[in-house]
Amino acid sequence: MFSLPFVPIMLLALGGTWADSEFSLVDSRGQQISGGEIGLLLYNGGTVCDDSFNEDAADAVCREMGFDGSTSWNSHIQWVIQSQYDINLDDVTCGSDSWSSCSYATTHNCGHAEDVFVSCGEVPVFSLVDSDGNKIFTGGRLGLLLYGDGTVCDDRFSAESGLAICRKIGFTGLAQWTSGIRIPDIQNEKEIVLDNVDCNSGDWESCTYSTTHNCAHSEDIFLSCQGNIADSQTAPPPVPTFGTAPPPVPTTAAPDTPPLSTCPPSITCPICPEIICSPGHYSSQESAACLACPADTYNPTDGATSCRACPGASTSPAGSSGCTCESGKIWNNTTGTCENCPLNSAGRNGACFPCPQESVAPPVDNLRACSCPDGKHWFWDADSGGRCVPCEENTFKGRGMTRCETCPDGSSSSAGSALCLCEAGSYWDKQNCEQCASGTASEAGALKCFPCKLRATKSQNGCVCEDGMVWEWDNPGSGSCKPCLQNTFRAEGMSSCSPCPIGSKSLPGSGFCVCPKEKYWDGENCEPCEKESDKIKGPFNSNGPFFNQECEPELDESYE
Repeated sequence: MFSLPFVPIMLLALGGTWADSEFSLVDSRGQQISGGEIGLLLYNGGTVCDDSFNEDAADAVCREMGFDGSTSWNSHIQWVIQSQYDINLDDVTCGSDSWSSCSYATTHNCGHAEDVFVSCGEVPVFSLVDSDGNKIFTGGRLGLLLYGDGTVCDDRFSAESGLAICRKIGFTGLAQWTSGIRIPDIQNEKEIVLDNVDCNSGDWESCTYSTTHNCAHSEDIFLSCQGNIADSQTAPPPVPTFGTAPPPVPTTAAPDTPPLSTCPPSITCPICPEIICSPGHYSSQESAACLACPADTYNPTDGATSCRACPGASTSPAGSSGCTCESGKIWNNTTGTCENCPLNSAGRNGACFPCPQESVAPPVDNLRACSCPDGKHWFWDADSGGRCVPCEENTFKGRGMTRCETCPDGSSSSAGSALCLCEAGSYWDKQNCEQCASGTASEAGALKCFPCKLRATKSQNGCVCEDGMVWEWDNPGSGSCKPCLQNTFRAEGMSSCSPCPIGSKSLPGSGFCVCPKEKYWDGENCEPCEKESDKIKGPFNSNGPFFNQECEPELDESYE
């Protein structure tokens, strides 16, 4: 890549006279730049509109500034500085890369979103090289396609693309094209510089392409052209293009990969020297061309005349050099079979990945997932492998389970749980909540039920004590009947001890409260007697007043 300093140029004005006019390139700060980087194109200090602008126009402008041509151009709003310029040129139409073929207008109907950006410099050219990196000048030899010093990807590439490039180099036509890794030592040293070469005909002017890519070198283009480069003075004598081809790398050819070359009419395909079909393709004697292997078949080698059926449950798209195995297995291109993933690894989409350190048990689900600790399940991260992640809230995964399951109705769990917490009166039995048996009870979240102790009987939610006592769990799995505190009570049907009403009292362990004078106990509260002369019938004993729960007339003043 080289650049020249800015030079003023002379442009022919529309009126037919010469005027002093200047093209220049500036950066985002308005500073003038030279070739090799994209810049805002200015004409007499104003921008240029993209109406009718094309590759020939970009080349012509760059050549007028002293460069070989343009390396790229585009139009859009990219920098704030654009709004500071007027738009001085529009409708630049060029028939070639010479400015003398161009017409233009100094009036416009544009906005700055149509400002032209250009990168000028040494224009890359196409070439073919052999296994030693030497350029190929004679037809019939398959070579690595270079654009400048980089390779070309096969995305959208077609027979028309190959023909247009062969003619661009100087050959007369296309013999065949293919893609793959054939000379890895040279390919791996190169950058991929061109992609999506899409041509409507064998004329390069009909082609579009991209200088960014999403490719690997297994998609590098190899071309064989027809004829020789005209007037070549440096063509070396013919030599074998590639020695012994390296082992093919399993790849899946692009679905739109076209047939390769056809044989001369007098030669049948099996002996045609130009027909060497790439992996994923086979030569057809009937059509004298390379055809893509049908879906669910494959071909792993160069020069095949047929394709092989994918075994078992494996599949493949058309044009494949290998098959995709079911999850838990991986394709062996040497044996042509699906094999189990290696020890301590699991597989998905035809690839195997090592299990993490926390996966202490062998893989599960027929090697489709790595085993995870209790409370975690296996999760695949796209195509990069997988990991153990905690079960979600209200789900669980215990020993021997391969996935997280929802907790049964009435139970719950926190994230990452190996079990669910059951309601009181039931227990967890590894996968469900079971009711406690007769004479036993449990608290919420228990793993087992326990017998009710002396002075207690079993109820649905625990053990029930006699009046004046309440059941308390001392620690997990152990409980007993405890007396209600002084001035509290618990009667039949109550689940806990309750405070006595205001003005009443009780001894510890009471099933009722003692009401004040002229009130009686109704089982829950102290209620007033209907007549002031009525009072609770006595006498008192050591456990408190013994009484009928009703008021009766006073008979003896000794009860005052």
